[in-house]
This record gives sequence, C-alpha cells and structure tokens, in this order.
Amino acid sequence: MTESADKWPGAPGQMRTRGGRPPRLVPMSEGPVAFANPPQTITVLPQEIDLVIYEGDDFFMDMIVTDANSQPVDVTNAQPMSQIRDAPDGNLLASLVITVDTTQTNLMHIQLQAADSNGLPANCAWDIQLSSPTIVTLARGTVQVHPQVTL
Repeated sequence: MTESADKWPGAPGQMRTRGGRPPRLVPMSEGPVAFANPPQTITVLPQEIDLVIYEGDDFFMDMIVTDANSQPVDVTNAQPMSQIRDAPDGNLLASLVITVDTTQTNLMHIQLQAADSNGLPANCAWDIQLSSPTIVTLARGTVQVHPQVTL
C-alpha cells in the first residue's frame, strides 16, 4: 500500500512509500568492501616438525620449550604425552616416552623405543602435548619410516 509518493526531503530522486525502505537502508552496491584496517587472524597452532626414523631402531629427540618471547617455560609439573597414529584421527600405533630433564626445567627428552618403531607403516602422524593445568599441543607433523634391512 503506497501513500502518496512524496519526495524524501534532502534526497533527490528517492521516493518514500508506506512500508518502503528509507534511503539510509538502501542495499549496498555489489563488490568488495575496502576496510581501513584489514581483519586480523590470530593463530595458535603447534609447530610443524616432521620426523624421519629407521624402523626397528631407538629414536631420540630433545625438545626445549620456550614462550613467544623465547623465555624458558617450566614443564616440570606438566604431563607430557606423545603418540604416533596412522592418521591424525586414526589408530594408535605407538606412544613416545617423555622424560622432563631434572637440571633444565624447559627440556624434555623424547624416545621412541625400538620395539615400538618396528612395524610402523611408511607414513604416520604424530604430536606432543602438555597437560596441567591446560592442554597445549607443542608440535605436530608426519613420521616417515625407512624400512630396516637387518632383522
């Protein structure tokens, strides 16, 4: 239902009708919108570390934990856990043994025992997490396994 189509004051060429949209609510033109400051993305993802191991051998790695300012993070009361799976959401294949160093509070010694590296598929996934009081995944990546020759 339209009332008389009176001109909207101060807006040449625009008409006001009952139930119609006032000029300030006219849809924006199509196309990209320019922002004065582009949107920011905050990312808190684990570091990508790929492992290459030899099937049937012990594997050792040390990990030093620091914050964003390269300051040591005390992990003595954290509960570290690390697993290897056939895919990130797949079957558990092995658990890595993690020991927090007794003299350097931000150093962890990580080991995959020979018995656990034996029989792993050529490609797997792994990560390492700390829990207590919160869960933080420090690193994640792939595991490439080279087949052993000497049994």
